[in-house]
Formats: sequence, C-alpha cells, structure tokens
Amino acid sequence: MQIEIEQLPSATLIRLKGCLMLQEVEQSKYEFHELIETQAMKCVLLDMSDVHLIDSSGIGLIIKGSNTMTRKGGKLKLFGLNSEIYLIFERMTLHKILSIYDSLEHALQSIQA
Repeated sequence: MQIEIEQLPSATLIRLKGCLMLQEVEQSKYEFHELIETQAMKCVLLDMSDVHLIDSSGIGLIIKGSNTMTRKGGKLKLFGLNSEIYLIFERMTLHKILSIYDSLEHALQSIQA
C-alpha cells in the first residue's frame, strides 16, 4: 500500500494505492495513523480509487482512522471506492457509519454544506 498526501484549502487529501490486505496494512498502518493523528485539518479525504483489494485489516484501518478523526472533532470522508469494495462496505453496513462519496468533487461539496 502506498500513501500520498496533498493539502487542499479545506481538507487533507490522502491517496491510498494498492491493496489494503493484512501484509500491506501491517507495513503501512503506523504511517497512516500518524498522518491522521497529526492532521490539523478538521477533514481528511481518503481517495480509494487506486485500491483494488481490501480485507478485514484494511477495513479496520479505515474504521480506526474514522474514529480518530471523530475523537479529534473532525471527519474522515472516503471516495472513489470501486463497485466490489463498495459492495463489501454495504454488506457490512459500513456505508451507514462512514461518509462515502462517488468523487472528490462530491466529498469537497459535503464540506461546504
């Protein structure tokens, strides 16, 4: 899993690339959580458009990131999930507790609302 960061005027954009499976998550989870913990922005946008596979470790990583942002008074918003990953989130009813958007534009619009 690769992690790229970009500061936008109203949010921090974190792009995840690759697989969010046990081995990859174990290698990158400290970097990811440190990014979430140290964010001054109240909103983190998580770009999942280049994530092709996810397992329970990857889902746990995202949930922990969301909980951390909520504890800090902020919000983690996901976008760009492919149809297979969205279906996993839907079956686990995660789409009801996580903010999931189709695109970066929709995620940004939700910040303004």
